[in-house]
Amino acid sequence: MRFLSIGKNWQDQSACILSGSVDAIMGDEPFATRLAAEGKVFILANPAIPELSPSIPGLGFLHATLVTRSDVINDQPEMAATMVRILRRTLEWLASHSPQEVVAQLYRGGTAHPRHAGYVTKGGSRRQR
Repeated sequence: MRFLSIGKNWQDQSACILSGSVDAIMGDEPFATRLAAEGKVFILANPAIPELSPSIPGLGFLHATLVTRSDVINDQPEMAATMVRILRRTLEWLASHSPQEVVAQLYRGGTAHPRHAGYVTKGGSRRQR
């Protein structure tokens, strides 16, 4: 499994998933749910809407949705399940570590930019000082 940056606009995200260039996207909202509402993709996980993914930690924090096409679910169900497990494990790790530990992990072997080191957790959300 590879992770790619595909852009943060409707045209890029919808073109990549619908053309088959990628098997799934962690799409910005409202793009991902728009694709799902049009019946073009299936939601694997939506941390922004707790009712859709109640067992995933970090609900309400992310404003993105993990979606894939029906052919991926049918042809590669284990890969679809793996994508959800990776998301769950990542969010569990984030929820159980301090902002400083997150920054340290992101910059393992390097030095964190002061802008990133200034993030703190207040009331369950991350804000920059």
